[in-house]
Amino acid sequence: MAIPASVVAASTAAATTDAHVTFHMLHAPTISIDIAGLKKALDSDRFRLVSRPITDDLSTFHRTKQYSEAMYYRYLLPLLLDADRVVYLDSDTMVRKSLLELYATDLKGHPIAAARDYGMTLHMRDHGIPINYRGRYVPVDQYCREALSFELSTTPYFNSGVLVMDLDAWRRTNLADKIMRYCRENPGLAMADQDAGNHILQGDFAELDTRWNSFTYLHREYIPIPGEKKTLLFGGYENKLRPPRGEWLEILNKWASDPWIVHFSYRSKPWEAHHRRTPYDSEYWTHAARTPYLDQLRAHYEASRKQTIAAMIAQRFPLRSVRSTVRRVQYLLRSR
Repeated sequence: MAIPASVVAASTAAATTDAHVTFHMLHAPTISIDIAGLKKALDSDRFRLVSRPITDDLSTFHRTKQYSEAMYYRYLLPLLLDADRVVYLDSDTMVRKSLLELYATDLKGHPIAAARDYGMTLHMRDHGIPINYRGRYVPVDQYCREALSFELSTTPYFNSGVLVMDLDAWRRTNLADKIMRYCRENPGLAMADQDAGNHILQGDFAELDTRWNSFTYLHREYIPIPGEKKTLLFGGYENKLRPPRGEWLEILNKWASDPWIVHFSYRSKPWEAHHRRTPYDSEYWTHAARTPYLDQLRAHYEASRKQTIAAMIAQRFPLRSVRSTVRRVQYLLRSR
């Protein structure tokens, strides 16, 4: 995710022109991009990019195809940075509003500020979409009780993709150690780092305006473009999605019309051809053009497009069917 992270940096630099920003890029010791080239492209009198290679051994922590060990990097920030506060951004986000206001958020004594994860509640829970927990599919409320030790109906659950962290508070209370220990002891968590953070904090966070962490792609899942054909995204549970009303409709409209930070979560990555598209994909590519890696990102997109086409052909014409057809044709030719 090094190249997408460079786009996060570019969007941050473009949006936050009213403050001096030090952007700490957390990455593995060996990465696919030239940090010096990125610094040359983005550094200015108001923006400075700093390389932060992570050398901690995280190989024993749970990982999935979707989530690499980089998901744990955010919890190393209290030890990595000599600062009292930091804004953390996932590598699949894009900043559209100055981060100065976000950085200055009143935490009201909480160790973090974050947006509620309405994807867990108004989307998944309220529409009967279960969570895969240790090889079985369970309702969201049951998952939170069994895995996270709280009732989702009374304890808010945050999304960890955008955080404002009081690093002094984290150091005083050893929060990072507690979260990492819970991750290590519970490898079956569906969203390891995020779930562990919610288990340890038990709702102890200041709530951000939901536009700071906008799951923009969900708007078109509930309010599709007329005539648009889509592949399945939620494991066949698409028919459970009801027309949004009330709070859920208001949130979806905010995410679609005025996202302050777009979170290209789940299968909505602009650089993956088979993922969902959003109204802000073109804006993403504009920021990508400000980095030295536009061509690489385009090449990745094109490769994923070809893989998608190949997968669709394989699905429509299974190998067994193709072989059977070939044998039939060969038989007919021999019979002539």
